[in-house]
Amino acid sequence: MYLYHQGRRGVYKMRLLFILLLLFAQPYTLAAEAITKFQVIPGSDGVPINVVESGNPSGQPIVFIHGFSQSYQVWREQLHDDALRERYRLIAIDLRGHGASGKPWNESAYTGYQSWARDIRAVMDALHLSRPVLVGWSFGGYVALDYVREYGAASLGAIVLAGSHAGLIDRPPGGGAEVSNDLDRLVADGRAFVALMTASPMTPQVSESMLHAYLMLPPYVRRAMGKKRLNNKDLADQLDLPILLILGEKDASVPIEPVSAVLSANSKASIKKYAGVGHSSFIEAPAKFNHDLDAFVKAAMSAPPQTEPASMSSTPIPKAVTDYLAAVNAGDSVAAVASFAASGEMHLLQGRVARGYAELLEIERFHETARPRMQPVGLRVTRVEDGEIAIGFDTNIESSAVFSAIGLERVRATGLTEAFVVKDGKIKIARQPEFLQPCTRIITSAMSAATEWLRQRRDARSDFLMPEGKIRMDALTVSGWIFAIRDWRASTGWVPDRGDHDACANPN
Repeated sequence: MYLYHQGRRGVYKMRLLFILLLLFAQPYTLAAEAITKFQVIPGSDGVPINVVESGNPSGQPIVFIHGFSQSYQVWREQLHDDALRERYRLIAIDLRGHGASGKPWNESAYTGYQSWARDIRAVMDALHLSRPVLVGWSFGGYVALDYVREYGAASLGAIVLAGSHAGLIDRPPGGGAEVSNDLDRLVADGRAFVALMTASPMTPQVSESMLHAYLMLPPYVRRAMGKKRLNNKDLADQLDLPILLILGEKDASVPIEPVSAVLSANSKASIKKYAGVGHSSFIEAPAKFNHDLDAFVKAAMSAPPQTEPASMSSTPIPKAVTDYLAAVNAGDSVAAVASFAASGEMHLLQGRVARGYAELLEIERFHETARPRMQPVGLRVTRVEDGEIAIGFDTNIESSAVFSAIGLERVRATGLTEAFVVKDGKIKIARQPEFLQPCTRIITSAMSAATEWLRQRRDARSDFLMPEGKIRMDALTVSGWIFAIRDWRASTGWVPDRGDHDACANPN
């Protein structure tokens, strides 16, 4: 308004100022956009995940995962590094509850490992990332192993742990600090937290951005995260992929020798120790970190990835398979059997095989009552040969009324290269995958204890559920078993082993 009241001369000044702003501001904006691209991707339960991208869109993808109470901004020196941007597709995310990502109210959104893992998978799927390298700093290393726990390591190119042992060794005893809603105290705690992140004081710009990120993490999220599983010792022998640990010699939070010993048996693991560096090697020594990251990724991805033959990559999942999965999940036994050939077979556990419509219908009637929900992850064509199409998957996530009665919300199974074989538009062979060992231990333990409980009580249901003393689990008895298991648990208070429960694809 001031320029307007200066008359025509003032208007000319305003127009000139506007032109100058266009001339000088536009190139700056375009340059910034060339470096970073922001987008929001729905996470596993619809939580908006803030995703920042820079670099070569056709390069090897590297996904950066920040630490507790921080944001994508900690990776500024990597996202803006010319050499890295030239070679790699660089992606940094704000974890749920952090930064510009969504912050659900419910505690369960943070306490389990699945939500964190599925957020990473959602980003991978949305951006079509093939075998990305995950770089996890501090708590981000735990999230990287959450992904491995949920989906396995086969879909990753490599893992880099920066200032993180990712739960591969025991954490020191003692709980976290009390979480307060007092903003003044939160600011003070934030400044103290930031000061601990490096061995030497960081620049004011970095320090302030880290403080701002710290304050963007709500107290209720902090409390919920304090209940998250952080023990990943059982995954040490499942990390069959290149791993790089970058550890600061002045980082008191990650003891170098114990974590080195855990990975010493892994021939694909290597460790870099940075002298004079604390918890944040990528901030304290960015040039060295970026050089080591570049060299590691080049070496890790030097072997050409296995490519599918054109006949496989261009062949869609046969309709018989998608129809079968839909029918099972809908509880429609007739439609499920209709997906099979007349001579179709279902290979079950312990070497049992159901053949032909009559036997298959018996299996599917069992499914109809137990109401399983099958969710194969990584479903893909694995073989096209002699008129047959084989379909495999990385893992299968399954729920059912039986598992729920035992106390398992979901059960995970191993992957199969040929879970289905289709010929002439019908399923010729279907194979049941093995459950993961923690799941099997819980199921076996529960059924053993439930049968013993029935026997001791001389329960009238025993003769029907266990003729001749052997468990009978079929379409006729499954409802009886569901109620019997619920009664047994209500009577005894039995709960699954916590460690096995957490390892069996459950939310807590």
